[in-house]
Amino acid sequence: YNSARFLPHTIGSVLGQSYDHLELIVVDDGSTDDTPAILEPFRDRLEYLRIDNSGGPSRPRNVGVQAARGDLVAFCDSDDILRPRAVAEAVEAFGTMPEIDLLWGRFRKIDEDGHPLPGNETEAVDAFRSDLEPCSLPGISLVDAQRMYRHLLRGIFMGISSVVVRREALEAVGPFDESLKNADDREMWLRLARRGNRFAFNDKVVFDYRLHPSSVTRRDHLRSPGIISMLERQIPYLEPGADLDYVKSRINWIRLGYAWGLRENGQFRSAVEQYHLALKEKITLFGVRGLAYCRVRQFLRSMKGSS
Repeated sequence: YNSARFLPHTIGSVLGQSYDHLELIVVDDGSTDDTPAILEPFRDRLEYLRIDNSGGPSRPRNVGVQAARGDLVAFCDSDDILRPRAVAEAVEAFGTMPEIDLLWGRFRKIDEDGHPLPGNETEAVDAFRSDLEPCSLPGISLVDAQRMYRHLLRGIFMGISSVVVRREALEAVGPFDESLKNADDREMWLRLARRGNRFAFNDKVVFDYRLHPSSVTRRDHLRSPGIISMLERQIPYLEPGADLDYVKSRINWIRLGYAWGLRENGQFRSAVEQYHLALKEKITLFGVRGLAYCRVRQFLRSMKGSS
């Protein structure tokens, strides 16, 4: 959606893959910029599908998956850049190890102009590495589905533009959840893990992940409702214990952060609703102070309106 500025570089990175037997499907989520014109020089090398704006990535992803004809499906967000051998390495891994259902790899963060950004892309959630199992391919490791599920409960460390997955695995668990405006990818990986699909990790940088002011990951608290909903959907599958306790605690803290973001934007009524939900689950000083602040601001606003 409205990624005309970055599309030529992104599309070039896909069409420039060392693996030739691929189809490129571009799903335009009702862009209002120059996307159609930017795509025109590439039209003989891709399939262009335009839909009404859906407000999130899940609907375009489902449209693209449905149109794809390959046995393997790869994803690439419209502002990311694939490394030249990303697809070839994935195809080799699936061909060598027919037991795997999904492969993902590392990424490098770049700014809007393509300059590298500092920091490890997954340093906060690198705990998954403790459960990696070596295999015959250099740099590729396997992850048990149950252990993968537990790691995904605690954080997202899979950049979707690195993911290649078997079509039959996607079809078995159903489409991306279109009610989620974000976190739809993590919810999908959780579903695949719950079903027992085998994951594999490529310990190489396979794409550049672009961060810029309009990217979804820069919208901070606006992402919270989707993450909360995604985590709440896991609760029925969790037995009493550490995982369930973690998920409930995480939901509460995300809700408090969402309330804070609403409050900072002057949306005091909505913030109060979120504070109440969080405090109903657990009383915290942060929540009490936030609720009190919003109530005072609401009172002052009403007094100003009545004067």
